[in-house]
Amino acid sequence: MKADDLRAKLADVGARRKAALDAKREASHELAALVPLAVKAGLSPSEIARLTGLSRQGVRDFTHRDA
Repeated sequence: MKADDLRAKLADVGARRKAALDAKREASHELAALVPLAVKAGLSPSEIARLTGLSRQGVRDFTHRDA
């Protein structure tokens, strides 16, 4: 692969990585608001974990974040 091709590929992958990190950060902020509400509404940590892809420890972390 030529240097110019590598530069273009690196820039593309770097931009996609940044977008993914930004999306993860935004989703984490949303989960920080939603998980405690779900727990208060009676959803189990296991169900929340299944629905969100979080671990049960992650659910506990979001539940007790600012407690």
